[in-house]
Amino acid sequence: MKDDDQQRERFGRGRGRRWALTAGSSGATRLIGAAAGLALTPYLLRELGREQFGLYSLSLGLVSWLSALDLGIVPGLRVLLARNSARVDPVALTRSVSSATAGQLALALLTLAAGVALAWAAPLLHAEGLTTEGLAASAEAQTLLLLLAAGSAVSVAVQALAGALEAHQLGYVERGTRVLRIVVRLAASVVLLEAGVGLPALGWGHLLASVAGGLALAWATARRLPELRLSRRAVDWKSLTQAARPGLWLTSGTIAGLLIAAADRLVAARWLSLEAVATLSVSAALFLLGDSLLNLLTDAARPLLAQSLGRRRGEDAARLYLGCSQVSAPLAVIVAAGVLAANRAFVTAWTGPENYGGWGLDMALAAALLTQVWTLPHRAVLTGALQVRPATLTRVAEGLLNLPLSIALAVRFGLPGVLWGTAVAALFTSAWALPRLAGRELDLDARSVWRPLKAAGWSAALLFPASWRLREMGLEGFAGAAFSAALIGGAGLLLLWTVGLDPSTRHTLKRPFALAS
Repeated sequence: MKDDDQQRERFGRGRGRRWALTAGSSGATRLIGAAAGLALTPYLLRELGREQFGLYSLSLGLVSWLSALDLGIVPGLRVLLARNSARVDPVALTRSVSSATAGQLALALLTLAAGVALAWAAPLLHAEGLTTEGLAASAEAQTLLLLLAAGSAVSVAVQALAGALEAHQLGYVERGTRVLRIVVRLAASVVLLEAGVGLPALGWGHLLASVAGGLALAWATARRLPELRLSRRAVDWKSLTQAARPGLWLTSGTIAGLLIAAADRLVAARWLSLEAVATLSVSAALFLLGDSLLNLLTDAARPLLAQSLGRRRGEDAARLYLGCSQVSAPLAVIVAAGVLAANRAFVTAWTGPENYGGWGLDMALAAALLTQVWTLPHRAVLTGALQVRPATLTRVAEGLLNLPLSIALAVRFGLPGVLWGTAVAALFTSAWALPRLAGRELDLDARSVWRPLKAAGWSAALLFPASWRLREMGLEGFAGAAFSAALIGGAGLLLLWTVGLDPSTRHTLKRPFALAS
């Protein structure tokens, strides 16, 4: 009996080690994915051309809208399991995950049906500048949409398993299956393109990667969570609704974020051209990589925040939240400034000058990155505390404001206006509302909540002009881009460490596991 108790409580110990593994594996996975994307993009531009590459990017955005069908089962499951993950209850775990999996299988069938409808309706869409080879009449585009939707359905079906691993701080195991998906997608896409399959080759790559990743995820879950025994008999309506109730609000916020991201491409295609979508996708690549890496700290902290709040340890949650926000805000400025300095040289060497959107687009992308990263720690606190309704309503308001702003600014200012609409919408909604909500939840004073903006402000005042000067120096090629980014990044990190962080935060960061202990 004692051994059973120790086994069940194994997730209450070693949190710092698992936090480090999760953060490290998340960073490695995202770097691998970014490297695969960077390697594949010039190849796709050569094989497909700018218009069909833009069509592929637009199709990915359209398929992401299928997530609107999500009932929030997995986000709710992840939070509920994380709040009680210090001690494993095999019966409750099996009942919760089996019920969630049943719900996800139903959603997978609905996703597939919606994908068929989306592919059928695709020719009804019209975008300025489309040719007969484009979305309005392309059978290849319809096939691509069908295959992307099928891949999404497979991913939806196994999401409950990923949620169970993430809730028990085994996210690094799930990251391994993501790497497998990246490898399979890359290999299958290239092989089929070389075989002359054309645009649908990318859809087949996504579908095969989803199947391979799903099988690997099922195997890994069986090994790392042996207490979990998926069973039809364990499916319980009450357990399903218990997860979906908070999760519906969680996923509504996620969906709003996806719609915001996809709306940028849709607005660019509808009011500008498919070539503009290609320019946006290529010019934004480094910014998206920076955004992905900046998410790591908050993503790894989410289960810890949920555990601390679930165990009524508000001081631990406040310490973790303040550590994340005090580091992530100025880091976002450093990353944005580094990419601003390097992006022209990088994109020109990577895919050619015709795919670079210019300094105005870079500034708009940087503004969108800063507003997005600023909101992350505040969202994490509200999610862990199951206070998701106000955060979701704020995100929905942001999405409703974003679309008309992006359209209006795109018509007036072109492609940079699309991203300025995104940044301004976030600034007037989530960027000021979420910090207030998070501070209230943790009983923190306003000064503590807004303090990170001080370091972010002086970092921007120093680094952005330096980025402009480096860009004007005309450094070329990958070497010039690397030098510019390294110079700005190194200077920014030095300033942040010496004068940007308060002594308590520096002391905490010297001990890697302190935030997770």
